[in-house]
Amino acid sequence: MNKLKFLWGVFIVSALFLTSCKDDDSVTPEVRKEKLVGVDFVRSYSTEEARGAFTLLQETYPNFSQLSSKVKTGIDVYKIVYKTQFKEQTIQVSAIVAIPNTDGEYPIVSFQNGTNTLHSNAPSVNLTNTLYQNLLLTATTGFVVAIPDYIGFGASDNITPHPYFHKESTIQTVIDMLKSIREIKSTLRNPVDIKKDVFLMGYSQGGWATLALHNAIETNYSSEFNLRASLCGAGAYNIWAINQQVVSLPLYSQPYFVAYLVAAHKSLRSFTNPISDIFKAPYDARVLNLFNGKNTGDQINAQLTFSIPDLFTDEYRTGLNEPKFSTVKSTLISNSVAPWNTSIPVRFVHGTTDTAVPFTSSQGMYQAMQTAGTAANKVALVPLAGLGHSEAIIPSVLNGFLWFNELNQ
Repeated sequence: MNKLKFLWGVFIVSALFLTSCKDDDSVTPEVRKEKLVGVDFVRSYSTEEARGAFTLLQETYPNFSQLSSKVKTGIDVYKIVYKTQFKEQTIQVSAIVAIPNTDGEYPIVSFQNGTNTLHSNAPSVNLTNTLYQNLLLTATTGFVVAIPDYIGFGASDNITPHPYFHKESTIQTVIDMLKSIREIKSTLRNPVDIKKDVFLMGYSQGGWATLALHNAIETNYSSEFNLRASLCGAGAYNIWAINQQVVSLPLYSQPYFVAYLVAAHKSLRSFTNPISDIFKAPYDARVLNLFNGKNTGDQINAQLTFSIPDLFTDEYRTGLNEPKFSTVKSTLISNSVAPWNTSIPVRFVHGTTDTAVPFTSSQGMYQAMQTAGTAANKVALVPLAGLGHSEAIIPSVLNGFLWFNELNQ
């Protein structure tokens, strides 16, 4: 009799357990927050505000009318803090994220911004920055739009200099941001579902970062993210080749780009040469102190010189392939993005009169990707005729979002 009661009790408990499991099938389980640390609501934008902003942009860029017609939802903007790895330590970094506030399931667009030297101009800090605002507003067309601050800005601005063009930490920071966004639902004012689909976009430094991320996701994270397409704007993909090109010039319009690269990788101990092997006096003594988050690019340029023969040592300009600079060479090559055979669409957009990052950078990578085996229908080059580095930013972004909207239909 006792055995019968025991078996009956087991049956009832089992039935209750199975019933509860069946009921829970319709409920999205709480995602364990492995990366996400905190979420702060910033503000909301309505569809009317988005259309109004795009209408203003139409005066200069008529194709914004196409984007305005695709606005479908209001958005909520959040600042997020999440965990990543840097120098074998766990640190906290940040990003700004715009999320539709209408029920639905949305893919992510990650925008990697260009060169920044000011802590006050980090995406999650300078919320009045016109570029960042317009990027966030594109979320109204049906995307989650995220802009990482990068290490050295926002929540991690105690780390200086920012590890500029350091491929490993850049990839890790953005991958961990994407993971943290997947953990965000329970903290949203208007919870929505976020797809595994990811689109990547970036400009200048961000163009390089986007191509590096494209390779990393396709190679190592395809089970976690469904990469749909990438738009790379005016990126310095082969840093080694561009560095060789710059040191051969009589004048260069953005010497702080090169100084930033040297200062960052010297701080990372990526190469063994002293700064004086690379820069002439008095610039060698200045470089490491210029990237403290308080100086603009123009202010840093004013502490340098546009004359390449006056900026770099003669030995550096003519002897980059000599053993003396072997660690510099290996650093530049290892942080470049090598071409490969990708099966995921990638588009290179670049102004043809760019003097900061030459058009040949995108042109060369476009050709190299095909040589590496990428099918012609998976890679494209979009020249922006007559546009320089700064002038091509908005057209590049617009080209990307119109393309992403086509792919997301």
